Amino acid sequence: MKKMISCVLFLCLMITLLAGCGSSPAGKSGKTETKASETAVKTTEAKTGAKDTTAAETEKGFETKELSELKVGISFYAYASASAIRQLDYLVYTFEGAGCTVSYAVCNNSVEQQIADVESLIEQKCDVIILDPCQSEGYDSALADCRAAGIPVFVMGNALNSDVYTAGEDYVTLLQSDMKLQGENAGNAVLRIVDEKLNGQTAYCVVVFGTPGMQSATDRLNGYNEVDFANDSIVTIGTQTAYNKAADAQSIVENYIMSSGGPETEKGVNVIVCMTHNCAIGAVAAIKNMGYTPNKDIYVVVVDGVKEDLQSILDDELYIAVESPCFYAEQQLDLIQRYFQGETLDSYYEIKTTVFDSSNAQEWFDNFSKFDELIGYEGQ
Repeated sequence: MKKMISCVLFLCLMITLLAGCGSSPAGKSGKTETKASETAVKTTEAKTGAKDTTAAETEKGFETKELSELKVGISFYAYASASAIRQLDYLVYTFEGAGCTVSYAVCNNSVEQQIADVESLIEQKCDVIILDPCQSEGYDSALADCRAAGIPVFVMGNALNSDVYTAGEDYVTLLQSDMKLQGENAGNAVLRIVDEKLNGQTAYCVVVFGTPGMQSATDRLNGYNEVDFANDSIVTIGTQTAYNKAADAQSIVENYIMSSGGPETEKGVNVIVCMTHNCAIGAVAAIKNMGYTPNKDIYVVVVDGVKEDLQSILDDELYIAVESPCFYAEQQLDLIQRYFQGETLDSYYEIKTTVFDSSNAQEWFDNFSKFDELIGYEGQ
């Protein structure tokens, strides 16, 4: 009898143990693994989507949109030069023509004001902000606030310092002409003057540039200096900022001519390199005021290449103009449209540039005149 009871108890114990092995803890473990597996599959599908559209909708904080649905904010560096006026006016014209609502602000080369402008555009609930920075640094808080608000920032024209800010993280992408190449083209233009006008003699140059600290000014100077340092036929007497003011440029050039002498003097000034249109206006005025003839006694190269520079080439007052394009708004519009359709953009897109001389100045003057008619620009 005891043996029978022991067998029954042993059998009950085994049944209990077996039942325990198939109880709810093991069942929950199985369900957890299944959910984790399902989550992994969904994450992989999102990451391997054709254009990362799901990530665009969730991580960037907005859904894909058509251009006509967008409120576009523009923070622009200045509105004083012929180049800047054309850039901003054509940008507004193009985006409004595409059906966008546009709000813009001009900081007049003040970082503090530009940060305030960006904050105002955030408060206006813009869907996207286009930033043409007046300096290469100082935008940490503004960019952070844009990220927090889920507003993508497109940098245009002047670049931000790549050691401080990263495309794809701090902003979406940069659309820009190669400013260093513009400076190199200015240096190569001086070499052309050496060959074509100075009979191989040395070019003694004065370089006048725009706003210190702007990436465009820095890169143009770096590009020019590389050509200068590599060629003994170029001697740069001095480099000075005119803060993009024609009157300051005129004073600078006059002072260098008085101190170093003109082209009739050994090692006297015979070439002026102007890194903006306003600097070229001042340089030409200085040459005339000092009793010399532009493009005959002293040659002028300019970087900007606006329509007025082309007219000066046609009037035989400038020798060569290197373009810094004004009318590229369609490229910016295209990038923003692609972004809001879910496309992942590259970190940099280039605006192509042209070098103007007497052989093509009239053709491009006529082209630029058509753009001026579109935006109603009649000159300053």
